[in-house]
Amino acid sequence: MARTVSSRWREGAARKDGMFEGICLREGSSFRPAGALLDIGALAEAMLFYQRVHVVGRANVIEHLARTCGVDVLLELVRDGYMSLEYYPDYPVVLTEDQGTPTERYLPTVVRIGHWELQNVLPEVLSKVTGATGRGRRAARRFEPYVTSFIHSPEVEVHSGLDCRDAPYLQTALDVVLHQLAPEHEHPKPLRIEIQEAGEGRIRLATNINFTAANAPYRKRVPRSNSSLSTAYLLAHIVSLRADLDTAAHFNAELSMTPISGELAKAKLGSILDRAEKSAARIGRFEDLIFDDVHAIREAINSGERSMGDFLEVLRKSGRFREWLKGREADADLVKEYYRAVTRDRWIERLPAKTTRFAVVSAFGAGLAALFAGPAGVIAGLGLGVADTFLLDRMARGWRPNQFVEGTLKEFISE
Repeated sequence: MARTVSSRWREGAARKDGMFEGICLREGSSFRPAGALLDIGALAEAMLFYQRVHVVGRANVIEHLARTCGVDVLLELVRDGYMSLEYYPDYPVVLTEDQGTPTERYLPTVVRIGHWELQNVLPEVLSKVTGATGRGRRAARRFEPYVTSFIHSPEVEVHSGLDCRDAPYLQTALDVVLHQLAPEHEHPKPLRIEIQEAGEGRIRLATNINFTAANAPYRKRVPRSNSSLSTAYLLAHIVSLRADLDTAAHFNAELSMTPISGELAKAKLGSILDRAEKSAARIGRFEDLIFDDVHAIREAINSGERSMGDFLEVLRKSGRFREWLKGREADADLVKEYYRAVTRDRWIERLPAKTTRFAVVSAFGAGLAALFAGPAGVIAGLGLGVADTFLLDRMARGWRPNQFVEGTLKEFISE
């Protein structure tokens, strides 16, 4: 199915991006609370700040957006380039075999959702939303030029498997996720892991984590029907993060993340930059850009106090102000000036105030690019695997793995 895009969208994709140029929201990323396919309020805030917003998800995300935004509003959002809608018929997962036995094994892989091609999905989903087959088919024809299929790169499966075999990173990552999800639990110090190959891409993983004890405080906030802390569940966070990073790098876009996945991303990218810095001048670090003068747009939309249709009126009037952010580096004063101009004399001003956080990479430039411009042995000497070299290469080519942090940690570990 061919996809036509506006000239505005083509220009955004071709340009070397600065902060606020593009962001990726991927369904399945960040391990949001039960029932939350995609945070519609966070999507609204992303569209206010970013020139390009890529929403990547399965059929249930298209249905969720059509129901919560309304079919006509969603069509205007994708048609006018406020967001793009990318459908994927496959899904990165961790399969568990022989669960609960001494031979329990894990397979990081990408599972294909059978026969769910886009040309079949759109009419079916929109028929459910509109309540009539004919109306759904007509709506699907209107959407066809603006929705495209996105197949996860084969590298996602390869890179996920390598991440799950990277012992130093795995140790750090498991510790980060465990501390975020069960902060009251007394975690083992040091956290020990033992990785064994189990054939055909599978691994066995032994740790000294007491999951029974860790689940006690976790269960007070998260029902068993949603999830339980386990080796497989922690590995699933690592696989999901890899899909987030590779997908965002594909779109040359920043990432929309919960605080949990944001901390995990810092651990992954920080370890890559640590090794790179041994051969180059200071390349960059994540620094928080705190913006405490925003209004609770996300909360108002998620609660139903305001609709995406209400917000669309704000987007329509924000065009000339959004030009201010094109190609600009992270600057709190610039963001505040832009935000005040966009929201002045509108219903947003009457909403409660809150704090918004961006995690940005600073001092990021020539030192990293020089690594790839120099002798091939320089990169090899960093000791990075194929998966991490892929990310480092994308960063050297201009990708900024900045993060738009969707909310507070408390929201994402409560029922």
